[in-house]
Parts: sequence; C-alpha cells; structure tokens
Amino acid sequence: MAGPDDPTDAPYTPCATRIPADISRPDRILGPFTARQTATLAVAAVVVYGGWWATRPFMAPLAYAALVVPIAGASAALALGRREGIGLDRFLLAALTHARTPKRRVHAPEGVPPLPDIVPARWAKSAGPSVAAMRMPYDGIAAGGVLDLGSGGKAAVAECSTVNFELRSAAEQQGLSAAFARWLNSLTGSTQLLVRCHRIDLASLVDNLQHHAAALPHPALER
Repeated sequence: MAGPDDPTDAPYTPCATRIPADISRPDRILGPFTARQTATLAVAAVVVYGGWWATRPFMAPLAYAALVVPIAGASAALALGRREGIGLDRFLLAALTHARTPKRRVHAPEGVPPLPDIVPARWAKSAGPSVAAMRMPYDGIAAGGVLDLGSGGKAAVAECSTVNFELRSAAEQQGLSAAFARWLNSLTGSTQLLVRCHRIDLASLVDNLQHHAAALPHPALER
C-alpha cells in the first residue's frame, strides 16, 4: 500500500515537452529564404540586371520593366511557390523527370532485347513506345532488414507496441514524452508514422481471470 507521502499519489500536473513542428524544414540562410530560394532569386536578379545594363542604351527603362515583369514573376513563383508540400522548382523537376521516364518497364536485369528484323516497322510503331528495363532504386537489403537506397540513404520499417499512458504516474508520463521528443529531434530524414487500431477479443482472457479469481489472496482482489 502506498503511504500518504508517496510521490505516485501526487495530483497530476500538466507538463510541457518541446517537440518540433516540422523536422524536415530546410535551414534559412538569408532572412526567410533557404539556400535554394536564395540561389534562384540571385540568378534571376543577375539576369534582370544584366539585361537592363545591356539594353539601356537603346531601350527605355519603362519598356524594359514591362518586358521583365513576367520573367521576374515566374522566377519568384519558382523560388517561393510550393506544391504538394515541396518547392515548385523541385516539383517541376520531378514532373519533367516523370514525363521523360518510359512508362512501359519490365524486370529485365540483362536488358530488353530489340525486336527481330522480321517484324515489320509498322507493327513495331503501332505497338507504341518500346519497353524499357526497370531499374529499382535500391542497392540491396542488409541482414537486419535495412533497405539500401544508394545516394538516397537507407530505409527501414519498425513495428512498435502500444504504451498505456494514462496509467503511468506524472513523472513516467513526462519521461515518455521527453523520450519521444528526443527521438523526433534526432531524425535526419523522412519518417512516416502509421497508427492502426483494430478490435481485440478479450473473452478468453476474461474467462481465465474469472477462473483464477478465487485463488487470489484477498477477498477485495477476488471481487
């Protein structure tokens, strides 16, 4: 039995743990701009200023300003815009890469052989784009189940059990929250948390508990 001075019986006091809101947010090097945004805006500024310096002998400043406004707007949108959570420049690069990647690919480590010469050219043309070999973006799987992505780093899947947070004391809850915050602060790459809930049949556990209740050493525990 816990005494009156037992710290576990102390009333629960809310505790605050500092957890970052966005661990993948890039560093700001010039005001609110990241290194990529700063480089894009700097290149655009140099191009606009160089164009004005080259055309100032024969073009009015107002005419040149009207000419470069679309270019400056496109550069600003490219540097500052975001789509699907990523920068617009990286999004457009990914879209261009996807457009240039063959859509019909098969697993062929030895390569896809060409069609025989007896196949007429019109048949090959009507079949659509040729099939390309599929190149999986990984270099192998380690013995511990870690997937080697080459230049993209490594990936792993971990399964975690639940933690009964409400039944812990205030100090234990603070320790769990602080440990989770330290883990979030230690992340250096992309991490996905998947939480799944499913129904559990406790009928067998309840029957076993009721069957052994009479053997408990105290009537209150039996009840």
